[in-house]
Amino acid sequence: MPSAGASGARAGLEAAIQGIWERHRSDFVKGVEDLESAVGALLDGGLDEHGRAHAERQAHKLAGSLGMFGRERGTELARDIERALGAGGGPRRSDSLRLSRLVGALREELGDESNAPEPQDDGAQATDGSLDRATLLVIEGDGDLGARLTTEAESRGMRSRAVRTPSAARAAVAHERPEAVLLDLTLADDSAGALELLSEVSRSDPALPVLVLTSSDVFTDRVEVARRGAFGFLPRSLGTVGVLDAVEEALGRRTAEEARILVVDDDAAVLAAIRAVLDREGVTVTTLDDPLALWDVLESVVPDLVVLDVDMPGASGIELLRTMRGDGRFRNTPVLFLTAHTDRETVNMIFESGADDYVPKPVVGPELRTRIENRLERIRLYRKLAERDGLTGVLNRRTAETALERLLRNASLLEQPICLAMLDLDHFKQVNDRYGHAAGDAVLRRFGGMLLAEFRGEDVVARWGGEEFLVGMQGMTSDDGVRRVAELIESFRTQRFTAPEGGFFQLSFSAGVAAFPSDASTVADLYRVADEALYAAKKAGRSCVLPAASLPAAALAR
Repeated sequence: MPSAGASGARAGLEAAIQGIWERHRSDFVKGVEDLESAVGALLDGGLDEHGRAHAERQAHKLAGSLGMFGRERGTELARDIERALGAGGGPRRSDSLRLSRLVGALREELGDESNAPEPQDDGAQATDGSLDRATLLVIEGDGDLGARLTTEAESRGMRSRAVRTPSAARAAVAHERPEAVLLDLTLADDSAGALELLSEVSRSDPALPVLVLTSSDVFTDRVEVARRGAFGFLPRSLGTVGVLDAVEEALGRRTAEEARILVVDDDAAVLAAIRAVLDREGVTVTTLDDPLALWDVLESVVPDLVVLDVDMPGASGIELLRTMRGDGRFRNTPVLFLTAHTDRETVNMIFESGADDYVPKPVVGPELRTRIENRLERIRLYRKLAERDGLTGVLNRRTAETALERLLRNASLLEQPICLAMLDLDHFKQVNDRYGHAAGDAVLRRFGGMLLAEFRGEDVVARWGGEEFLVGMQGMTSDDGVRRVAELIESFRTQRFTAPEGGFFQLSFSAGVAAFPSDASTVADLYRVADEALYAAKKAGRSCVLPAASLPAAALAR
């Protein structure tokens, strides 16, 4: 038996599809009217080739779209009309009676549109409720600050809402599912309550990025805030403009991590229905009704998956795909076709042009979602393999370098510190020599898991090579970073690893810490200075963490 959640989602999708039908029914009726005009011209002996081709195309569009809205009989009738209009050298006058009956039956299938609402712009109206949710939820105790932030957010086209109590915040998070949360730690003059709220919101499912507003004289313990899952820190001194700049940066990064799908079809109703089927958490859907504008949109969206219609005016989907495959940037982008033509010749052309899959029109929602989910799952797997260290699950070095450059740019923009720690497992070679590489791999996996559990949000966690790891901490001074790493050292010392011959062994690690801007102003210099501090910590012969500030000036200058 389906769950209540699944039943609710299905009912919501059905309501969304019905709403799209109501808004676009006049477009379908216009298509039928064009068919009626063609039949009338045929009766009068005045149906020329241009009129016949136009009518055939209208029938083709109706055949490909009506079934998406539960009008399967309409799809069958439209296909019969399309075949009659395209057979041989075109319909003869003697075919007009049969065509007239088919078109009349098709009009009956569309129903009475006299009470239908006027068509509306799909971009301005929610299809499943998701577009009505707030992009940004502001949780703060100062009504004036909340008003300024929401006003600035609205001016940027960002839906927003401000609440002033923890209970209102919990209700808003549960029912509206905002894309980002801005939490003022002075909420209701209750720092403990604000921290508890931070823990709840940042660890919700799915996770929400929580940006924390801090003040230099109120609750400066950033380590505790980071431990509770804060995505980033924003000083009040930034003002409303600076705070919203940072929010947009956070939302931009989150969007970049989502799967991006570009759907190209010249039928607005089909696009709206596909968006309703695909639009959900973790997926960004962009629709395009002008195939000739594909290139500009491709370059701006850089989609993970492209869905193309085969038959479109100006350029067919097959022509578009051949153009994509000729460009190195999009040569390997997965492409799925939608087509009302499922004959062998068309299907062969689809795959010969480089397509990955196709779905017959009219598209049935569950089938389309399943096909696309399968493709996205492969994309996620490939992305994980490309960006993550296969053994530990943390970022690999190449991906971490890019992430750290972004972290430094953001810190410069917001005038915030960042802290970089280089971590190295002590005497790790002895583990491999004594217990074997399988035991060494188990240590690395456990250590990587601890790092991922401890560091969240904007933090960058990577395996730098061998038994050496790197952590970049957003909003942390050198003292903050030393404290976080020192606590992790103590926690790791308590870990027990099973030896192959029985019994247990334990391990420790050492670390060096450098901070921007106090110790270095570039990522390369942060690596170097933190590595010098790590070398000094290892040379001390005991598990410890050393800040760069503790090194001689000569070491920092090298």
